Amino acid sequence: MSYRGESQVIGAMLLMVITVAMWTTVWLWFYPMYLGWLQNLERRLMESRLAYSEKLIVERINYTASGINIFITNVGRVEVYLGSIYVNDSLVWSGEARIKSGESKEFSVDAPHAELYVIKICSIRGRCWEVIDYAEP
Repeated sequence: MSYRGESQVIGAMLLMVITVAMWTTVWLWFYPMYLGWLQNLERRLMESRLAYSEKLIVERINYTASGINIFITNVGRVEVYLGSIYVNDSLVWSGEARIKSGESKEFSVDAPHAELYVIKICSIRGRCWEVIDYAEP
């Protein structure tokens, strides 16, 4: 009996087993990271779509001796979660206020007296709206 070539066949089979085992190890390590990255990307895309769908209107601004009353209406199709209100680049309100679609809310904020008011309203998703208004004499 001749055993020529038997070591080459066993070597090739051993090399295939090692290669498959290494690829399996790499795949088991890489696949959960890939799924996490993919889910994170999909979540960010959904958040950006929701942020793009947010639509607010500042309907009325009333000036009082103690500050400003701002009436905000959600005219979009998604709920808006307000995160902050700035008056003349000063943070005057922060928190989390939910405004449902079609709903209006009033915010009373303290602001120093000025002739020109720049009111900036920002949602938690990062979308901001800016209104410029002159104070009544």
